[in-house]
Amino acid sequence: MIKQMAVVTRRPDMTHEEYVNYVKHIHGYQITCGNPLQVSRYIQNYVFDAAYGARSDLHTGGYQIVYQRDSVTELYFADEDAMMQTFAHPYVHEVIGPDGANFSNLDTSLPFLVQEQEIDVPHLAAGGIKIFYMIKGNDNYAPDEITRLWLQGHHEVVERNVTVRQQLRKCIHNVQISAGDANYFGSKENVRYDVLATFWFDTTAAFRTYQQELVHYAQQHGDFIDPSYSFFLYTDALTIYDAGASLS
Repeated sequence: MIKQMAVVTRRPDMTHEEYVNYVKHIHGYQITCGNPLQVSRYIQNYVFDAAYGARSDLHTGGYQIVYQRDSVTELYFADEDAMMQTFAHPYVHEVIGPDGANFSNLDTSLPFLVQEQEIDVPHLAAGGIKIFYMIKGNDNYAPDEITRLWLQGHHEVVERNVTVRQQLRKCIHNVQISAGDANYFGSKENVRYDVLATFWFDTTAAFRTYQQELVHYAQQHGDFIDPSYSFFLYTDALTIYDAGASLS
């Protein structure tokens, strides 16, 4: 199974509440679910808090990331063919796609085509706060090397910090792949994010500890993370559509 992710910013002159109401009830339940085509599962993740960049940005002109994020879309497909057939369908081009301008700032969306890879955690359990952590690596490193260093640092932080180890309930490494036109959302963003991780933690404080220790680890091991362009999102997840559930 593959997954099309999109990190989305609401359109100008729209509140976050208005955005969530529209993307959930109109774009999600009415328009997309009106003809889901070959979408296997559709999850909307609404951002309720986030942090962008690093404290050191105060000394270099302020925020390097200038757009806040309002949600993360997750569209699952059985395979690349199912995704490409869906995105090529007239209903997508004539109805679903054009509706994006009613709620989102299309140019600033961050699209990623990925396959999920679950990472073992010491205390696997259901529940927890769903958190997306988008890591931009130092440009001096190749993407594969940044991934290797992140995994190494991840395991070390989990191993040595009791709070992190006890409160981390699940971890997904969203491995980026290339297949056809992965930029269906029409983004004009050009920042390369090397690690896309999804976590479920019992508390935001436990994740914050993880994130801070990971950044410290990176500084001690070649400074492989660019914290000024990295960010994380605390979200509330809602499954809008699930083909498997609808057939059961």
